[in-house]
This record gives sequence, C-alpha cells and structure tokens, in this order.
Amino acid sequence: MKGKKPQGAPLGIETKFQLVLKGQNFVCLESLSERGKCVGVLADGSLKPALACSNTDEHAKFGVYLASTPYSQYPRQK
Repeated sequence: MKGKKPQGAPLGIETKFQLVLKGQNFVCLESLSERGKCVGVLADGSLKPALACSNTDEHAKFGVYLASTPYSQYPRQK
C-alpha cells in the first residue's frame, strides 16, 4: 500500500515532538517547530487545540509510571 492514503485518514505534514520534563513526575509532548505548543487532552478525552495549549497547561501534562527497568539501582515492583 506504499504511496496510497488510507480511506478516511487525512494525512498532513509530519509532526515531531520532544518530551519536556515538568516537575518530577510529568512530561509534555512539545512541538519541535513551535516551542511551547503541546499536545493536550481534555477531561472528556478530546484533544485540546494546539493553539490553545502551552507547556504550562494542566491538560498538557502526562504522568509517567515506570513499569520496569533493566537498571539495578531502581527497586523492582511487586
């Protein structure tokens, strides 16, 4: 299916994000091309428009949970 667009899936330009640490337990997905603009998710599960979402917005902070690690300095989960 190389070169064909799936039906019902509009494809735009590629978007690249970087993870930005916010505090000790949260990360934001910030745009590389527009610094400060982030992915945000509202309480109902819908996406918040990028124009209205900054890296300080509560809707843009994602909690991180470490499920496992190969590094011995971290305790194993029981």
